Amino acid sequence: MNKKILVISVSVILVLTVVMLALVVLSRKADTGNESYTQDVNPVQPETETPTESVSQPEVAEPVENQNVLDVLQGENTVPVWNLILLGPNKDYIIDEELVFDKTEFDGQRIDTRVSEAYTSMADAAQQNGITLYLRSGYRPMSLQKTYYESSINSYMSQGHTQAEATILTDRYYTPPGRSEHHTGLALDIITPEYHRDIHTLDDRFAETEAYAWLIENCNDFGFILRYPQDKSEITGVNFEAWHYRYVGANHAKAITKLQLTLDEYIELLKAEFAWVCTATDAETIKNEMVIFAEKFANETIA
Repeated sequence: MNKKILVISVSVILVLTVVMLALVVLSRKADTGNESYTQDVNPVQPETETPTESVSQPEVAEPVENQNVLDVLQGENTVPVWNLILLGPNKDYIIDEELVFDKTEFDGQRIDTRVSEAYTSMADAAQQNGITLYLRSGYRPMSLQKTYYESSINSYMSQGHTQAEATILTDRYYTPPGRSEHHTGLALDIITPEYHRDIHTLDDRFAETEAYAWLIENCNDFGFILRYPQDKSEITGVNFEAWHYRYVGANHAKAITKLQLTLDEYIELLKAEFAWVCTATDAETIKNEMVIFAEKFANETIA
């Protein structure tokens, strides 16, 4: 009886031992499977130091022109600076009513009073060099420009040209009313009393005089530029005029001369440069800031 009990007890112990061993094995397999799954889902990446030289720097984007600024100024026949008004046969460089400003008379011709001091100083300097300047033409109202323009066309037609041909010939030296710089009081046809007496006609012969050579050398010191230079007629729309000088102010005149530009090109350059830096959005502020920028640009150009 005792032997039977002992055999049964040993058997039970063996069975329990086998079961426990089986549970341990199963538990280890389960743990191994869980570790594998976790690694696949969220692998741990080793920390590495990225070499400095391999880091690429972001490209700096080029600035974009402020189109709003250009839109505000594009329709203008000038930047909002009185001495930089632009009239001529190109684009929208036209006025439809007379400009209002005070006028001062020289040699029977009137000019903008704001220019009188500069012209007097230039005439005095020329006189000290033995050259007497004579103001052949200054301010011209639109009604007088209309008379000159139509008279020129009629003169060519009387020579046998058609009206279309006569208009083309006239446009070489005259601009239609509303487009002439003489409306501004800032454009001066300058010759000498001797030239006026002996030749009278405004043509290329004035470019052969000592007065012309002196003006070209010195006019920008007094704020004037040769408005229609040689080899620039495709830009200005007007043939070379050795006698036609335009007041723009000393700094602008020196900048235009240094950059070898026409007034047309200079105005477009001012607009483009201003568009890069102006952040204003309303038209009034844009125009006010342009006045300051124009003078700063001129000063920096001639510095």
